[in-house]
Amino acid sequence: MIKLILIRHGECIGQGTYLGRRTNPPLSDSGRLQAERLKTRLLETGVVSAGGCIPVYSSGMRRAVETAEIIFGDCFGGAAERKISDLAEIDFGEWDGMSADEIVTSYGDEYRKWLEDPFFKSPPCGESLNDFNARVADSLNRVLDEAGSLQGDESVTAAVVSHGGVLRSIICSLLGLPGKSHWSFTIDCGSYSIVNIYPDGKSGRTAVLEKLNCS
Repeated sequence: MIKLILIRHGECIGQGTYLGRRTNPPLSDSGRLQAERLKTRLLETGVVSAGGCIPVYSSGMRRAVETAEIIFGDCFGGAAERKISDLAEIDFGEWDGMSADEIVTSYGDEYRKWLEDPFFKSPPCGESLNDFNARVADSLNRVLDEAGSLQGDESVTAAVVSHGGVLRSIICSLLGLPGKSHWSFTIDCGSYSIVNIYPDGKSGRTAVLEKLNCS
């Protein structure tokens, strides 16, 4: 069994705008505090063990990397460091870093069309939700393959530190939920979720959601 801890980064500078994979701000002061509190919470609840290292995978973006460094310290470094660029947030193209009001003002018609069908339409020079889900699925398979190779006959715990959209995509993929379920649950900054993944001889894996959006 693979216990997969899914962690959303703490709040960052510019939080609340359309921050995708192009805008790369650091954590804000409150975001660093969120990461520190989450580290304490994970230790207190026994989700991770003090002094023990687990494989940690992260988006390469600053807000995710800084969160991983705060929570996992020396475990997120050296041989255990696994930054995966395709675990970055969706590409909002020309809208990246803009507020919804700014987008409506400058791209009103394109924005409306995207909201009506985000799976097949994309922001200007950006990424559709279908394309986004496909690249996240490829990265998830890499994580599970690598983590699975470490477990032998034992269970293994691994962590993914990434973004709200990425984590929703991962959960939907693992649970076999339809694409429209992408917006059916919340993943807050500085939160964690847990999915337990069991080998299944027929389908390859069976996933059980143990915790969702905990802080």
